[in-house]
Amino acid sequence: MEIWGGENLEISFRVWMCGGSIEIIPCSHVGHIFRAGHPYNMTSTLGEPDVHGFNSKRLADVWMDDYKRMFYRHRTNLEFADAGDLTERHNLRKRLNCKSFKWYLENITPYMFIPDENVKAYGTLKNLQTGLCLDTLQRNENK
Repeated sequence: MEIWGGENLEISFRVWMCGGSIEIIPCSHVGHIFRAGHPYNMTSTLGEPDVHGFNSKRLADVWMDDYKRMFYRHRTNLEFADAGDLTERHNLRKRLNCKSFKWYLENITPYMFIPDENVKAYGTLKNLQTGLCLDTLQRNENK
């Protein structure tokens, strides 16, 4: 991972899949303050201007196993992008005897909807007149 983006997911996947756990404390508060600008260069070491995309690709390629196809349906521009050398990260996962991403989905986030290969369409619904996208904001997701 470089600079910024994706590290929150990577640490969650790594901890849970490799035998650790994260405590969930309902009364705790975590904040993230976004600055108006970045105090550092957001270009990756490979010259990739989208460092968040670069990190997300590395995350998908190392930790998401066959489920990375879902990621690439959303970020088609990253599927064949250069993510740099992932050997060290793959070796870490193997050395720690980490579980599969399927295990993570079934045991850590069993409530998450994962579309299968038979989905009729994938993408966003956008009103052509207003330019607004449809979003439920996860309200009433179980109804």
